[in-house]
Amino acid sequence: MEQIISTPRLKLTLITQAGSGSPELAWLHTIYSDEKATFWSIYGRSQSLADTEKAASRLLPSTEDGVFNAAFAVHKLLGGGSDASEAPLDTATATATATAAATATATAAGTEFIGLVSLRSVSPASDAQRHLDLPPHLASLPPPPPNVPRNASSSGTTAKKDDTGSTDGGEDAGGALTVEVAYMFLPVAWGRGFATEAVSAVLLAASASSLLLRRPLYVRAIVNGDNAASMRVMDKVTISGRRMQPRGVYHWAGEPIFHGGRWRAEADLWVYGMYLVW
Repeated sequence: MEQIISTPRLKLTLITQAGSGSPELAWLHTIYSDEKATFWSIYGRSQSLADTEKAASRLLPSTEDGVFNAAFAVHKLLGGGSDASEAPLDTATATATATAAATATATAAGTEFIGLVSLRSVSPASDAQRHLDLPPHLASLPPPPPNVPRNASSSGTTAKKDDTGSTDGGEDAGGALTVEVAYMFLPVAWGRGFATEAVSAVLLAASASSLLLRRPLYVRAIVNGDNAASMRVMDKVTISGRRMQPRGVYHWAGEPIFHGGRWRAEADLWVYGMYLVW
């Protein structure tokens, strides 16, 4: 995928390393140690830099077959309309003009780190603790709608690795690569449409990636039913006029975890998904 993604209000940078003393590790520790930003994280809040380093290892590009990782640090452009309350991204706004304007603004006024968006393949080779074992009616992929871009070269090809890792995993029986999108933002960025804009930008870039376009691509998201703000984001994410669709609700029950401000042994989880490319 692209190293840098620009939108009218944001600059997203691919995280390829997070070594000691790096700006990437500092960004990640800022958000992973924030109690409000990690409120809905299944991993909880970082209590130390070592906790953040462990969390960072789950985000970095993988050299393991069957695992695809791509995590983007989200930076707000300072000045030049970055305080607008809402700016949903779609094909119409992802133009060369908008990108050039955003880049010029970033160069002139600088940026501020505000969040994180990640994609990871869903497959047996992936970290088993990172993905839920969904029932078949939610885990299997639906037929693609007629308005999904068709990739004529997707059948019978094998994608090569690049700096975001292998794409050999995450395939269903029909050969589609399934990735899961996740995000978190600092409280200073809440309620201004940044999450919708950033998630839409990452999914748009994934759909255009020369790496991923070599096979069908399906994205899913899982949201706790009590997390109303993230459910609103999923309802707004738009790619070329298409939106994430609610697939159904999975009633999870298991060992208690501290999630969403309290210990939970069960929860209703909303599953969203859509094809980016077929």
